[in-house]
Amino acid sequence: MNVTPSRNYFLLLGVLNSKAILFLLKATGSTIRGGFLRWKTPHVSIFPIPTATPAQQAAIAALVEQILAARAADPAADTAALEAEVDALVAALYGLSAAEAALVAGGTEAAA
Repeated sequence: MNVTPSRNYFLLLGVLNSKAILFLLKATGSTIRGGFLRWKTPHVSIFPIPTATPAQQAAIAALVEQILAARAADPAADTAALEAEVDALVAALYGLSAAEAALVAGGTEAAA
């Protein structure tokens, strides 16, 4: 992954918390009692982390920072719109078509 050192954690946080990764985890991972997904090394280590331009890195990192700030100020804050923006940017990084992005965004349970 091509990232600038100061913002790479926010970019990685955005990618790993995106619906695209959730979709992949549901398709390739395993669940435990109660239907909870397991974030174990064998499942997570196969996730392809996309290459992002500096502008893409900055856009995702800025949104992630806004989400974290909003949640720090109010844990019940509605960050759905910001999260949807991150999901769209991450889908673009993976080169998903509009149909694929819609499936991932609205049908993450389809991979289960």
